[in-house]
Amino acid sequence: MMPSCFFAHGAPSIVLENNAYTELLRDFARGHARPKGIVLFSAHWEESVQSVGVADTFETIYDFGGFQEELYSMTYPAHGDRALGDEVLRLFAENGIKSVSNDKRGLDHGA
Repeated sequence: MMPSCFFAHGAPSIVLENNAYTELLRDFARGHARPKGIVLFSAHWEESVQSVGVADTFETIYDFGGFQEELYSMTYPAHGDRALGDEVLRLFAENGIKSVSNDKRGLDHGA
């Protein structure tokens, strides 16, 4: 298992930029094996019960406004992993954290 990492995404336009931070992200990706799965926690979604995304393919959510037009046509159709989602749900339950599966919500620009 890879270590847990925190990456701040900043504004949606970061995907169009070339600077020290975007180079750090590229270097991180080059220096690590491609993971079999990613568990993402986002402050963009607040609910009274923890929701775990289990979609087959996650759609892109455009939860921003006023940025470059090309950002609104970019997509990242990430494939879900039901077994990984079920494992997260199991671990939450095992540790007393209420949670539900969600096969509807997509991923925002930060993901």
